[in-house]
Amino acid sequence: MAEMDFEEQDHPYLDAAPASVLVTDCDLDRSGPRIVYVNAAFERMTGWPREEIVGQTPRVLQGRETDHTIFSDMASQLRAGQTWHGETVNYRRDGTPFLVRWSVSPVRDDQGRVSNYLAIQEDVTEQRRCERSYNHMQALVARVVEAAPDGVIVTGADGRIVNVNQGAVALLDWSKDALVGQSFTWIVPGGIAAVQAAADEGTDRPGVSGGQNTGTQGEITAYRRDGTTFPAAVSLVCVGDEGAACHAVFLRDLTARKARENALAMSETRLRNAQRIGRMGGWFYDLATRETELMPEVLYLFGQEAKARNLAHDEVRAWIHPDDLARVAETFRAARATAGQYRCEYRLILADGTVMVVDVIGEPLTDDRGRITGYAGVVQDITERHRVQEELVAARNAAVASSEAKSRFLAMMGHELRTPLNAINGFADLLVNETLGRHVHPAYRDYATHILESGEHLRGIIESVLDVARMENGRITLEEDVICLRDLLKAATNWMTEQADRANLSLEVKDGPPVRLKVDPRLMRQVVSNLVDNAIKFSPAGGRVVIAHKLCVDGSLQIVVSDEGPGIPPEYVNEVTEPFVQVDTRLERKYDGLGLGLHLVQSFMRLHDGRLDIDSAAGVGTRVTAVLPPERVMEMEDLNCALDPDVAVGTDAALVSKSA
Repeated sequence: MAEMDFEEQDHPYLDAAPASVLVTDCDLDRSGPRIVYVNAAFERMTGWPREEIVGQTPRVLQGRETDHTIFSDMASQLRAGQTWHGETVNYRRDGTPFLVRWSVSPVRDDQGRVSNYLAIQEDVTEQRRCERSYNHMQALVARVVEAAPDGVIVTGADGRIVNVNQGAVALLDWSKDALVGQSFTWIVPGGIAAVQAAADEGTDRPGVSGGQNTGTQGEITAYRRDGTTFPAAVSLVCVGDEGAACHAVFLRDLTARKARENALAMSETRLRNAQRIGRMGGWFYDLATRETELMPEVLYLFGQEAKARNLAHDEVRAWIHPDDLARVAETFRAARATAGQYRCEYRLILADGTVMVVDVIGEPLTDDRGRITGYAGVVQDITERHRVQEELVAARNAAVASSEAKSRFLAMMGHELRTPLNAINGFADLLVNETLGRHVHPAYRDYATHILESGEHLRGIIESVLDVARMENGRITLEEDVICLRDLLKAATNWMTEQADRANLSLEVKDGPPVRLKVDPRLMRQVVSNLVDNAIKFSPAGGRVVIAHKLCVDGSLQIVVSDEGPGIPPEYVNEVTEPFVQVDTRLERKYDGLGLGLHLVQSFMRLHDGRLDIDSAAGVGTRVTAVLPPERVMEMEDLNCALDPDVAVGTDAALVSKSA
């Protein structure tokens, strides 16, 4: 009767309720109470229409995931006249599960007896999903914050630290237990207010925005446990109500970044100084816009305001000297065509009319497809260098002209002197040999001999001067022939035997490997003669001059002339091969000559692709070696002898002349 009574009654307040309402009878002892009423919200939540669900038990809403253990507790509390609260999984009419939160209360009649049970149900599936997602995110954020390398410090409304992460522990060198409960002023003097001021200052920078609840960032100085300070980037987030605001402070150590910034600034300063000293600067050219960006250093060079700016194509062309425009354009076109480096020297006309010579170098810039988009490079003021180069060229041309004039003068004077000298020497020879009859006075023959010797000496000097002139003019060429080395040494030393005898010297030629040479016989005879003449000239009476030759492992040949003279001081060794250079430059010097002998020897050896080596020490003597390359050494006369190392060094000496 109660069931009919509830069903037959109108329940507009329940029908309009936004929450799901289900009413059952009060029979808890049978298989379950019967549903006597559901409202529209229940129909929408479960998909069960009222006409189908009324008369069934609530078990129709249960399924595999329903927790059945809660129903015994529910029945116990309802029998005791209490309201039961709980959650479980129910199923809609189509079989889909949903999480429902229940509140079941007894309904009493006029006599106070329980007539029905009223259940208020709420679908909390989405709410619980959001809660799980929120809890998961909270745990994830907590793990991220804990693992973050930056220091995170949470303060309460009183400014004391309530939590820190491991990043803060490592950054500040304090333990977590030591930090929690302490004032934030331990870390930042001035506390949160100082951090807020720094953050506000950072917010004022262009491109930075902030607010009370959106993190703001700035820079502060923080303290570690040992009292040392470090620069830190600080972000501040305010959480909670303004009246009881808590703050999350994020600290990042900027020590390494500041060091890099300082190093970069120093490097940039050095670069600017180097560019200023070197009078150079950078530029960029954009092919699309045809604009050239000039760096401040370049504009400073050009007498412009030292501030980077872009110049249109026509503005750049206006600076280039008109006579150089075509060459500059052609050089740039060639560089673009080959995608190679651009380099050109040309003149600029500055605003004040000054002409500047610049060296411009550029490398192509490409996009990700390899297409040239522009050029980047440097421009250097080389006006002074260009001026010096022009002066050097002019000085070189003047020196060449002077040298050519000197050579022409020497050649002309040599020929002019040699013609009468030939006559003097010829007639002196007739007088020495008494070709036209004996002299009335015997002393005349001695006089004639002195005239002839002096004439021959003078002719030798003239020939040397003429050889130098011909060498400088490039008029000496090799007239090569294959000759025997032994014949060469014999011919070159035979005529010096008398000279060695007069100087009371022994002249020795050591045996060596019998070889043939492909050389200019005349020049090589002069090489050996000049070396032997020098050795005799500078050797003391009773000394020895030795001539030797040997083959080297690489196939080259060495002709060595040694003496026991005073030697050459070390500071003069590299100078004695220069023309007209003598160690003793005094007018009353002991040794005659113009200082051309070694110069000619070196020149003749270079014509043969050889070289001249000088080994000398003051007071010991001098060893001069003329080296011929392997290609100048021809076949051996005696292979067995040539390959004997003892013979190759030259150990057996043959005495050519020895004075007592």
